[in-house]
Amino acid sequence: MRADLEAAAHLTRDVVVAMERDSGIALHAFRVDGCMTVNELLMQFQSDLLDVPVDAANRT
Repeated sequence: MRADLEAAAHLTRDVVVAMERDSGIALHAFRVDGCMTVNELLMQFQSDLLDVPVDAANRT
């Protein structure tokens, strides 16, 4: 389970890095939504990988 979450975070980081490189615009925050946002481990891991705050919408 944890490996799956970490893999999703790494894939997301790869996309974000490519978008930053192509656009020349640095990411200062990362806004997320959906069912995976309730997982605190994933949200913290994603924040650590991207080195920006992760803002999860509609967290319950």
